Amino acid sequence: MNNKKAFTVVELIIAFIFVMTISLAMLKLVLTYQKLSKEAILQQELSSFHEELMSTIQKDIRIKILKKIDRCPLKAGERYCLELKFQDSSSAKLKVIKYKNKDNEEFDIFEYDDIKYIPTEGYFTSINPKNEEYFKEVYLPYDNKIVYFINMSLIHEDFKNYNYGVNLVLTGINS
Repeated sequence: MNNKKAFTVVELIIAFIFVMTISLAMLKLVLTYQKLSKEAILQQELSSFHEELMSTIQKDIRIKILKKIDRCPLKAGERYCLELKFQDSSSAKLKVIKYKNKDNEEFDIFEYDDIKYIPTEGYFTSINPKNEEYFKEVYLPYDNKIVYFINMSLIHEDFKNYNYGVNLVLTGINS
C-alpha cells in the first residue's frame, strides 16, 4: 500500500489561490480604509477652515459693527475682492485669489485678512462653480439701510454636496 502524507501539486495550487484571494481581499480593505481616512481628514480641514473663517467674520461684524461693504480693486492674482468697512473706521478684505501649487496647477482659495485655506496637495477646490453672483446689495429706503448678500461657495472636488464657503446676509448703514 502506498500511504504517503504529502501534498499534491493540485492541492498546493488550490491552497495558493485561497491564500492569494484572502490577501487581495485584505489589501482592498486596507486601501478602502486609507481612502476613507484621508477623506475624513480633508473634511475636517475644510470644516475647521469654514468655522474659523465664519466665526472671524461674524466676530468682526458683531464687535466692530458693519458699516458698509464695497468691491475693492483687484491686484495681481485676485479674482474677487470685497472690503468690509466697520464703524470704528477699520476694514477687512474678503478675497478670492488664484493659487498655484508646486505642480503649477491653479485653483481658487479664500483669504480673509490672514485666514487662508490651501488644500492638501493633489486636491482642488473651486469657488462658485455654478458662476453664481458673489455679491449683491439692496437699498432699503424706508430704513436707510443696505442689505448685503455674500455668496462665495467653496466646493471641494471630492465633497460636491458640501459648501464650505461664505454665505451671509448682512445689513449696513447707508451713508
